[in-house]
Amino acid sequence: MQHRFLHIAMFSLVGLSACGGGGGGDSLSSDLQGRWVSQDCVADGDQSFKTTATISGSRLVQSNIRYTNNSNCSGDLTVNTNLRGQITVLSETTETTVGTAKHANLVYQTADITGSAALNDLLETQGTTLQDFFTAEGVTDITNVPLNDLIDNAEVFSIYLVSGSTLRVGDDSAGFDGTSPQMRHREFSDEVFEKQ
Repeated sequence: MQHRFLHIAMFSLVGLSACGGGGGGDSLSSDLQGRWVSQDCVADGDQSFKTTATISGSRLVQSNIRYTNNSNCSGDLTVNTNLRGQITVLSETTETTVGTAKHANLVYQTADITGSAALNDLLETQGTTLQDFFTAEGVTDITNVPLNDLIDNAEVFSIYLVSGSTLRVGDDSAGFDGTSPQMRHREFSDEVFEKQ
């Protein structure tokens, strides 16, 4: 059973989904290196969300940033739900309507929840902690959140395309859900990431 808050906090983390197996990889592909931030800010009442992906070598940290006190993805009171894992870029490609997509496999290994320094300081003045908040939501350890509370599959077979300073990633459209090499994503998500 997924925790309601965690499901909401992760709803926009569809794009760069997990990896593993499949031959001929170049996990240090230079075009993916760095920090990528989604162009879209998704408002939800008095809160908002952005997605980031930070890739260093073959390491991936994918975060959903929840801005707790505004609807325009700004401010310093944030909660990050982080998926950590490995990414492998393969030599295979797929032709799409917007260009030649590279194949990438992702394997998520751990997950955690962190708060910004400003949020943690605010909680401290109120005599509580981020862990206290999430304990009430049913999360017993924010430093080690079960992956199956956040995502359906820890291993995802996807595609991506870097064009200048933008990144597009695959999603589940056209019935290809990324659960196996044969079901590798074939279409891109509408979400576009900018390199920071």
